[in-house]
Amino acid sequence: MLTSQFNTEKSYKGSDESKRKYELIIDAWHRIFEYNEYLDYFMKLDKLLRIEFIIANDGTSYDEDIDVKIKLPLGCLVAVDDLPVPGFTLIEDINNSNFIKLFFSGQKNDEIEEYSDYPVTPSFEFDNAYYSLPFNQPSYEKLYKREKDKYLDALNDLFCYEQYQNDEFEILTFNISYLKQNTKMYLPTHLVIREIPTFIEYEIRSKHIPDVISGKVEIQSNKL
Repeated sequence: MLTSQFNTEKSYKGSDESKRKYELIIDAWHRIFEYNEYLDYFMKLDKLLRIEFIIANDGTSYDEDIDVKIKLPLGCLVAVDDLPVPGFTLIEDINNSNFIKLFFSGQKNDEIEEYSDYPVTPSFEFDNAYYSLPFNQPSYEKLYKREKDKYLDALNDLFCYEQYQNDEFEILTFNISYLKQNTKMYLPTHLVIREIPTFIEYEIRSKHIPDVISGKVEIQSNKL
């Protein structure tokens, strides 16, 4: 949870009981505000439709430099910029957890590998010395902007697709550098969609297979 580092002295007039009531009211207000932000964020997430896909190497030899293209009907895909952003009271907790990766991508198990080629980005540097100086504390707006930028950067790293569009399709492309034989791997993320498409097309090109592998996945809404 984000908190400001301002330490201003407060002075109240009234009895000890009145002061205590005031403090309880302020605490209740903060708790209600925090609850509403949690509710708003997670309700928006809950409304998102997600499709989970994997890519599999069913051959007897490894493959590498695998280019994957996914084509969805126009208007179906939710852009990263349109995904929900947490409010001020919870965004730091979200950033410091593994939540968005757990929510938006497949998790490794005994049968399926995690996607292995997310971009490597430098760790976030925070100037503690600057913010510890008296009278030079950041505002709530600056604190929130800093955490929001971290959140959006993490989303863009996770949704590491190249994205294109034509008159019929929204197109996502990504690369897998190496996929062992008889191995399955998740896509970088679930596909987040506005509405359920009747089909999704795909093309796969790789270093050791001369032909383009293409196909169409038919989708039944009762399976989502």
